Amino acid sequence: MKKELTHRQIQLEELKILMEVDRFCRENGLKYSLCSGTLIGAVRHKGFIPWDDDIDICMPRPDYEKMLEIVEKDKGHIGKFCVKNLRFNNTILPFSKVVNKNILTENEFSGEEEKDPLWIDVFPMDGMPEDEKQAKKFCNRLRNMKKTLLSLTIYDKALRVRSSNMFKYVIKLLCKKIIGKRNAKRIAKKMNEYAQRYDYERSIFVADSVFEYIPSAKLTKKDLEPIEMPFEGKKVYVMQGYDKYLTSQYGNYMTPPAKKDQTTHSFRAYRIGE
Repeated sequence: MKKELTHRQIQLEELKILMEVDRFCRENGLKYSLCSGTLIGAVRHKGFIPWDDDIDICMPRPDYEKMLEIVEKDKGHIGKFCVKNLRFNNTILPFSKVVNKNILTENEFSGEEEKDPLWIDVFPMDGMPEDEKQAKKFCNRLRNMKKTLLSLTIYDKALRVRSSNMFKYVIKLLCKKIIGKRNAKRIAKKMNEYAQRYDYERSIFVADSVFEYIPSAKLTKKDLEPIEMPFEGKKVYVMQGYDKYLTSQYGNYMTPPAKKDQTTHSFRAYRIGE
């Protein structure tokens, strides 16, 4: 019998995954940082943004690839949690997820055919070109591939809700059904390969180019150096250039948004066993 988790219970279960990843990274000398809204939560709330319901972290590409090499030798696991990645042929996304298979979610935003296990996202940080025109061209190509990928994987209900044009919705739905999972995986692999076009070690600037790059959010490798920060009573790593990163992406990130803009992924989670 499945048991639905409360919002706070979802946060705490995700925190367990994060702390296992933290342990794994510390033991193997790997760098990581909280990112996106999770990083705002650490800086502004010393934990989750109260209405948030996911965890995002990023890793320098060399550390990310080393993580996957170690995980591959351990049958695709970090502790008791499973890692989903293209390399392991268990996802159609160009980044990784660390998941708890004992907790399943129901949501509008699932790129997988089956229900998603509860997860945290792990994004690689890649090298970026110094020239602004090259950087724009590079990111536009990745952005176009991302749009194509989402058109093949994005969730029927989400498309229907977001599309004001039923014809467009039907076309996208047909693309998903006809072209299917195989092409989605091919595009995700292409995104992952293209994101590594500029060698991380030789690049001055780095960014999450594979899925979430924002042109103003160019960081240096020094900005990514980890420092400890409290998060839900634990010590985790954040990038030392967190202010530069958050300001470039969110502006005045220390001021919470209006109530109407305090949105989440709005998913339900169920414990199915231990």
